[in-house]
Amino acid sequence: MMFDDYPPLELLKTVETRVPCGCEMMEDIHCANGQKDMDSWPEWCYAPLAAAVCVALFEGDLGCKNPEEIMECALSLGKKLFAVAPWKRRKTVYMLEPALVDYVLKNRVILARVPSMDLVHLPYASFYLQVDFLSTDKYPVHGAFVTLECDPGTERKECRVLFLYNDDTWSSYALEMGERSVFGSIQAVLDERQEQANRLKAAGEACEFGEEQYCQVRKQLEGTMQLAFFLCLLEHYKEAGALAAVTRIKPVNGMDICYVRKPEDPALRCMKAFAC
Repeated sequence: MMFDDYPPLELLKTVETRVPCGCEMMEDIHCANGQKDMDSWPEWCYAPLAAAVCVALFEGDLGCKNPEEIMECALSLGKKLFAVAPWKRRKTVYMLEPALVDYVLKNRVILARVPSMDLVHLPYASFYLQVDFLSTDKYPVHGAFVTLECDPGTERKECRVLFLYNDDTWSSYALEMGERSVFGSIQAVLDERQEQANRLKAAGEACEFGEEQYCQVRKQLEGTMQLAFFLCLLEHYKEAGALAAVTRIKPVNGMDICYVRKPEDPALRCMKAFAC
């Protein structure tokens, strides 16, 4: 198994080059959670996205010459810092057995029933999920950072998914966590993107979010979140032996590599009952 030029490590290197003290500053913000005269947020959130954007804005190499682009560049760099700063602490990567992938993706109805707020049970504040099986020639996705966030000002809670592609591009989506099902939150993201695309078309501007991209984004988000929620269930049913399905590979380049197999009964029966 080769990990040279592994995408999440490459992104971490890029972010640390552009914001040399960024991860350390995010660690300080994380440790200041709830201290006197400071904002507070739930423990499952490492640090707010707004903090990462501020660090990027004031400490990062934004690569922008046009003042009008500064905030857009800070937001772009901040989203990356937001994902890699908590991930750097453990560098957890999940790789999934093909039989498990087939099983989970065939049971897509699960996410239509589960409240998106249940995502707070994800095992870590940020991890990388390799989802190259969702890749196509046009959209060569490698994997996704899955990171939980709570805005202390609005108390809005989100699961943020940052996809990395094999062509060195990336994309980011924010799924609101609340009473909606996980699929409902995904649909809300797609509807918002479609509305933005329609406004651009009406204004005669170029729009890259056509039907093909709509379908691909849906496929990537649904597949990734089905598998991420399965990790929630593994954690929830660890006493039933579910975590026996997780094998930790000898650390590679400082990463905690977790290979996940399809669990045996009774753990699988417990998880199916929970999802129904």
